[in-house]
Amino acid sequence: MIDQIRIYFSQSLRNKLLTMVWLGIAVLPAFGLCWVKEEYPNIPSALMTMLIIGYLCYCVCALYLYVAVIHHLDHDPTLSFWGALKRGMASLRLLLRFVPVIGSLFEPDEDKTHYDPDDE
Repeated sequence: MIDQIRIYFSQSLRNKLLTMVWLGIAVLPAFGLCWVKEEYPNIPSALMTMLIIGYLCYCVCALYLYVAVIHHLDHDPTLSFWGALKRGMASLRLLLRFVPVIGSLFEPDEDKTHYDPDDE
């Protein structure tokens, strides 16, 4: 019983710490957007709209990565943070492959499992 309580509190503390890190990482580009808006008031509205859409996509991807890392850490207690981050990045990359416009950017370049004599 005490072990379960200790595990619950350690997972809760880890989740709160990673939430703070995610919020810190997600807020940094917002400061950059505010600086650009103040420093360059004559920036075209279409460009500013594209920057805001890019920032929102960044926040959604960062949130997905955060949730994936927490999921992997909760389901495999022996997994390190870096291993969970690697698995989360792989699942994010797989998810982004299905986005119509940018999906081709996240596909692997070539098959590295077979020997290719042209590489020499």
